Amino acid sequence: MTPVDAIRIRMYCQGFGDCFLLTYMTGQQPVAHMLIDCGVLMGTQNGSDRIRAVAGHIRETLIKERTDGKPADSNPTLDYLLVTHEHWDHLSGFVYAKDFLDSIQVNELWLPWTENPVAGRSILDDRARKFAALTAARSTFALNPDLDDLDEKVAGFLDFFGPVDAESDETGNGSATGLGAAGKKKAIRSTTDVMDKLRGLSPKTKITYCQPGSDTITLKNSTGPLSGLRVYVLGPPTDARLFSMLESNEKGVLYLGGNGGLIGKNSSGFGLMNALDTGSGLTYSQPMFPGVPTKMVGDEAELIGPFADEFPGAKAFFDTTYKSKAWRGIENDWLGAAEGLALKLDEETNNTSLAIAIEGIENGKVLLFPADAQVGNLQSWKNCSWRVSKDGQDKDVKIDDLLAQTVLYKAGHHGSHNATLNEDGLEKMTHPDLVAMVTFEKVMVKDKKNPPNLKQQWPSIPHSALLQRLKDRTRERTFVVGDWQTWKDQTNEGKLRDVLSDGEFDQFIAATHAAEVNDAKFIEYRINL
Repeated sequence: MTPVDAIRIRMYCQGFGDCFLLTYMTGQQPVAHMLIDCGVLMGTQNGSDRIRAVAGHIRETLIKERTDGKPADSNPTLDYLLVTHEHWDHLSGFVYAKDFLDSIQVNELWLPWTENPVAGRSILDDRARKFAALTAARSTFALNPDLDDLDEKVAGFLDFFGPVDAESDETGNGSATGLGAAGKKKAIRSTTDVMDKLRGLSPKTKITYCQPGSDTITLKNSTGPLSGLRVYVLGPPTDARLFSMLESNEKGVLYLGGNGGLIGKNSSGFGLMNALDTGSGLTYSQPMFPGVPTKMVGDEAELIGPFADEFPGAKAFFDTTYKSKAWRGIENDWLGAAEGLALKLDEETNNTSLAIAIEGIENGKVLLFPADAQVGNLQSWKNCSWRVSKDGQDKDVKIDDLLAQTVLYKAGHHGSHNATLNEDGLEKMTHPDLVAMVTFEKVMVKDKKNPPNLKQQWPSIPHSALLQRLKDRTRERTFVVGDWQTWKDQTNEGKLRDVLSDGEFDQFIAATHAAEVNDAKFIEYRINL
């Protein structure tokens, strides 16, 4: 076995999006590499160029730090590729840098169990149906200039699955028209297409669909197992009903109360998806399908098309709710709920995130990577238990044990208010060496109402109270992608000296490195195990 006594965490700073290269070390010698996601948010200035530079730098690193013993002119090996969930800001690097995956050998690919074409079929189909419904709704918005604001909001959510408009598309394949059926081959232009490509990488690539369980995972490189660390799979939960748990109003759960007003619960349109019976096995309390085709027959509305033909329950619901209702009322119900459905689609996908914890066995230090997991995923961790052995004794490990030993926390969903638990999350991370990483950079987009002005995309991210609490808990050792220049120039040393002892300051600075190489910006941090 190859001993591992340190991990180098490299957070790339390509904008709003996740890309982490973890290098497992024996002393100063790299022995394995793990890439967690590679993407950038739609609309990021020069985003495609920046993520291509990152992909190029990753490949250069794999060549320079070869761990496979193969000839120098062969494709380098990436020991592990973890793709956490189906969102553009985590996947688009595999689209913009089209040749990247073809120029490396991936030994193991980890995906959440929800991306399994068999076990996750209902999840994938449900996601595609919602996307198709919202795409249909946007065709209705286009007919009414008064709906431009709503269309822009819905398009913003759909952009997480690929470019929905030609003007936002930088893939070279034309804008995406929908998620499509999983497994269908077509030009790489949406997140589903990326997942299809990943599943077909190479016969030599082992694919693991991860779900929480009682066993931990031992990592390995091309020569055999690695010793000194183990990996815990925390999420996504196997109970798919938890994917719809997006918020919480309970005191102490989040750093901001639940935003229950985002989804219009009183609209009659929210009953339609229940009636559609998608076969997903999920229970929807606030669903709707906008853009469902109808026609007026005399003074009565009639449901037409495939919804009427294939879903008798939908027709029955429609007849009961809408048959004698004026068309304008029907339209307002459905279209008014479209933003809520778009938000729900986005956040349910976040809740399918592959979340892991990496533990150094000797000193118990933990690195926590929750991806974009939100309330349902995060709260499910308390139901997990792992049986491990240390110093010849078996013991049960629970999430509180891991949180207490966490020394690096990748803040959930770029610092959103509902992606970091309060009392059962950050407040339990009590290790004195705690450091956080936040994959956020401000993105400015065209303000269509006030051209040529710009406005901030997703202005509520990161949540200010949470970001401040992260800085408090880490004693200013919080790396934010958008603060790359600060860390490179070390202009924050005064703040660090104010809250760290001399020994802590020296240790932290020695472990930290920010640089730019061939247009790829990154912040590195080394943790000794």
